[in-house]
Amino acid sequence: RYKVMPELLRQIDPYCFDKTLELLKDGSSDIRNMSVNALSQLIKNTFERMNDKSEPNKMALASLYDGWEKTILSMMRDKLLPDEQRKFTRRLFYALSQNRHALVRPFIRELFQKNFHETYLFLKEWPFDEQFNLFEWLISSDPSFGSLLLTAIQGNVDDNLWRIVLKLLATIADKEDRELFKRNLVARNRNISIEKFLKDADVSVRVAAIEFASECKINGLSELLKNSTKDPSPDVRIASLNCMSQQHFQQFKTFAIEALSDPDENVALNALQHLQTTMTPAQLAPLIIRFINSNNEKLRSVALGHIAELSKERFKANFNNLNPETRKLAAKVIQKLDQGFSEQIIQDLTSLDPQTRLRSALLLENIQLDEKGKDALLAAMKDPSKLVRAAVVKTLGVIGDTRLIKQLISFFNDPDPRVRANTIEAISSLGDRQAIQVLLPFLDDSNNRIRANAIVGIRKIGNFNLIPVLQKMLAHKDKNMRASALWAMGEIQDANFLNYIFPFLNDREELLRFNAVKAISRINPQMLSQYLPTLRKDPAAKIRKLVTELSFKVL
Repeated sequence: RYKVMPELLRQIDPYCFDKTLELLKDGSSDIRNMSVNALSQLIKNTFERMNDKSEPNKMALASLYDGWEKTILSMMRDKLLPDEQRKFTRRLFYALSQNRHALVRPFIRELFQKNFHETYLFLKEWPFDEQFNLFEWLISSDPSFGSLLLTAIQGNVDDNLWRIVLKLLATIADKEDRELFKRNLVARNRNISIEKFLKDADVSVRVAAIEFASECKINGLSELLKNSTKDPSPDVRIASLNCMSQQHFQQFKTFAIEALSDPDENVALNALQHLQTTMTPAQLAPLIIRFINSNNEKLRSVALGHIAELSKERFKANFNNLNPETRKLAAKVIQKLDQGFSEQIIQDLTSLDPQTRLRSALLLENIQLDEKGKDALLAAMKDPSKLVRAAVVKTLGVIGDTRLIKQLISFFNDPDPRVRANTIEAISSLGDRQAIQVLLPFLDDSNNRIRANAIVGIRKIGNFNLIPVLQKMLAHKDKNMRASALWAMGEIQDANFLNYIFPFLNDREELLRFNAVKAISRINPQMLSQYLPTLRKDPAAKIRKLVTELSFKVL
């Protein structure tokens, strides 16, 4: 039998497949081996004949081949099959799967769990991409397979398997899972020579190799990362920047700034995101101006967001030093950059810090508000801080919504005179003639600021003769009342008031002299020319400074 079998099995007829399969149960191991080798060759030859256009028996061969597949697959599922026969069955299964790779998936878990290296050696003959796709499918459908793979590769120096594992590492989407897989891989394989994979044709393999090298902190890591920033692949350049950052690379900032000019905008975006954590907004601003008009939406958004944030902080910090026109222009620009700017300021109205609430009320004066914003301001009129209430009512006046007049009237009951004065100013700014009836009673108010605001407000709405009221204030025993009258005249800017103001240029009170100079300068600066020599020698430094500034206008 032993002598005859080699001749009989040299070239089996396809119709003898089942008979030869029976020989797998033969008592001789040599005959069993010869039989499985012959069947494997028959499977290969038959498949080639089936794909040969000149083959006349294609249909018959296909029918036979289909039967063989069913038989072997049935044997693969047979849990009672003896181990020796199971081993030979797997070899025939590998032969069939070499021709139709899809056969593998239903059995791959069990094959890897029980016969990893044998199965891998069979799969290694497949094109690399197909090998990888199978591993990726398996690990995504059963993450526990990752542990099996890590165990299998420990101490294994097979380059093909390492390429698969590195590529798998690069494709794990979940950040935590990826870090865990990488740490376990490094912990078990610190002595692997990773450098060869840094030149791999597959980008994802190079990316994973960089991450592996960084995690291992291999010798020459700094130089390796520097070289990788020049890699033709954007993904590799991004990975090198990430690793530099993680390793607190000394020259990282320099490389990140260079990467802002990378031709690939995703690399530039990555560098920008890193620099945001290491540079102040003021330092970063000049570097990212270029991205405002970028075609990359994310890059453009990050740049605009950063500039908006910096603009907001500077706007808040310098708010008190800006003139009203600049405030409004700056607020308008910031609102365009950041749609949520007004919402942030409105939220600050409810802050526990009174200074934050006050700043919010002042800022809102320069911001376009919707009904929600107006409601928030009205609610803020109950603020415990009189400064906040005063700022809020002033802002309500600037908004200029005549529908708010009824709500504003209710603020006349506020215990703080500044709030009441600002309420008068706010109602006046609405320009509604019905406001005159509201303001008239305040012409006799005991508070100088309230009375002055009422005068200015009434004159702003209608051309009323207010000289008698102003004369009464100018003759008042309270210097603050006289000072407020001078202020009101300057606000109204009526030349008929000048003769009432001139005498106060020589008043004993510094406040009255100062307000008189300011009022005349607002009405007609030229009328100060004859008084300048005397005013330049005024004992009050405040007045001398004002006169120096006004001299340019007069001249």
